[in-house]
Amino acid sequence: MNRWTFAALIVFASPALADSQLVIDRPLSDKEFYRAVACGAVPGEACQVPLVRWSRADAGNLRVQVTATDAGFFSRHGARGERALTRAIEALNDTGSALRLARARKGAEAHVQIWFSDLAEGDMITLPGQTASLGDRMEGARVYVWWDGNNRIERASIVLSRDLQGDEIGSVLLEELTQAMGLLTDLEGSAYAESSIFSESSNAVTTLRGQDRMAIRQHYPSE
Repeated sequence: MNRWTFAALIVFASPALADSQLVIDRPLSDKEFYRAVACGAVPGEACQVPLVRWSRADAGNLRVQVTATDAGFFSRHGARGERALTRAIEALNDTGSALRLARARKGAEAHVQIWFSDLAEGDMITLPGQTASLGDRMEGARVYVWWDGNNRIERASIVLSRDLQGDEIGSVLLEELTQAMGLLTDLEGSAYAESSIFSESSNAVTTLRGQDRMAIRQHYPSE
């Protein structure tokens, strides 16, 4: 069983927060799986959260930036976070979707900001450059997504805790970056524990395959 909860925190233009998580006890059809991770839909039922995505223009030119690597994180994990980010970007670019991610130049604006933090489990989260707490406590990792009134994502932030185990970082960062694409729902239960990056029950998955790749392509179909 996973020690942490890697739930997506959904952030609207007005800063409301909600966790999105489904308990899944059987393998899903492709349609069911996509609707589950994209809008929190229980099979056969309506969406529980808005279906959001980056605009086509942004999706084809997404810039990702490490805004901070705190000393406590680096002293424990070294360059693991940086290496994991490189692999996560490559994995998303290799899905056959319209997504094209790249590292932002230092000092340039980025769509997705990543913080390798000194935060321990239970610490209150205040993102770099902000003075007000988000009113949320740190777990293993958090992803925050902001979107406009047309359900177009405007920006995203990912925070990783120093308390992660080193061998968890690759899976966790790939999950959070994938969810920053708008696929915000975690899947709880054993059905996808060994096969999906969206699994809340395991950090065993370190690549995008099968229905994960299908869901990304459906969310961002290539021309």
